[in-house]
Amino acid sequence: MENPSPLRSVDRSGILVRALVIMLAAGIVNAPAIFVTPLSVLKGWEAETVAGAATMMGTFTVVGHFFGGMLLSKIGAKNTVTIGGLAILLAFVGTALVPASAPVLLYVTYGAFFGIGVGFSYTPATYTALGWFPDRRGLVSGACMACNGGSASFLAPIGAKLINVVGVQTAMIIIGIILGAVIVVCSRSGGFQQVPDGFTPPGYVPPADTSDETQLENWPASRAIKSRAFWHITVCLAVMPILYVVAYPRFTLFMTNAGIDPSYAAMGVTVYAVANVAGRLGLGRLIDKTSYKFTYIWCTLFSILAALVMMKANSVALFYLAYALLGIGFGATNCVYPVAIAKSFGPKYGGGIYGTGMWGYMVFATLLMPRVNAAIVASTGSWNIVFGIAIALNLVSLASMLTVPKVERARLSRAGQDA
Repeated sequence: MENPSPLRSVDRSGILVRALVIMLAAGIVNAPAIFVTPLSVLKGWEAETVAGAATMMGTFTVVGHFFGGMLLSKIGAKNTVTIGGLAILLAFVGTALVPASAPVLLYVTYGAFFGIGVGFSYTPATYTALGWFPDRRGLVSGACMACNGGSASFLAPIGAKLINVVGVQTAMIIIGIILGAVIVVCSRSGGFQQVPDGFTPPGYVPPADTSDETQLENWPASRAIKSRAFWHITVCLAVMPILYVVAYPRFTLFMTNAGIDPSYAAMGVTVYAVANVAGRLGLGRLIDKTSYKFTYIWCTLFSILAALVMMKANSVALFYLAYALLGIGFGATNCVYPVAIAKSFGPKYGGGIYGTGMWGYMVFATLLMPRVNAAIVASTGSWNIVFGIAIALNLVSLASMLTVPKVERARLSRAGQDA
């Protein structure tokens, strides 16, 4: 692991800015659709082949979260994020150069490399920045998530324009080189490193009703998974995203089924993206003013309202309202988890703990429930039961978050004796 430089020479604001830029670059993961049709036309592939590789990317992103989070505390932020940047570069360049006769290679380039690259960038950047700001965890978490979730709103149009000008193959090479270089440069400059144990920002005064958490030991993932708190958070990671997994990829489908021109779906994506950023920034700030548990109540409320509106939506305005509510509610949950983990176990190993918990998301939200939902829709011809299940799971998630027990961590001065 890298050795932290003397604290007086560390610019924590600079570390945050670099983390935000890394999150912006990694946010291209939210815009895979712009490459699907141009690639399939250029290479003569079925569009579903490219889309399937993009789906595989989601699975490998969880792998990236896990190993990226684990390596963060072992080889340091610089090296971990550098690997992520190089993997994203290889993903774009490799995909552009895949021979038309070997589309299966897309599952390696656009699937594995891309997913691992995003995971190695997203998780280490977030938890590196978070550790330096025990006084503003909600704001920092919200800013990181907002940059990641909102970047596609401008990266996607830029990418689409570039594809029209130079073609998808050259565009992917250019995008890969630029994004990879940005991530690598940010990770290797400005003292980008994890916070040392016991760091307290100048002038920081912990809340009167709590102990100074900066002076408590950090629990690694191997210890955290033995606690009830870890499994409470993992349940939330697994079940809260169900509505998002159902609704986000099907904007066009739901509108078309309601007799609405599919051209309106593109604006629906924009509405979702704007609401997502607003929710992450606004509710992220609310965490600092109240608590992560209170903020999660609002996240759940917005998500449930989104499902209820979706069940009754029959106009453009109602669909846009549903997408806005989903963007605010589900988007902001991603600000809560880093804070919940840092407060429960400390920030040092937070990336590894988050990555471990994300296996619950992969197994339940992306592998099991899509099959259950498909069977329900096939037998009933309606999505309303699926939305109802999503509401119930939102409530399960809320109950799990509100009952996260306090983790009794030893003070740093005693941690060595108590180990």
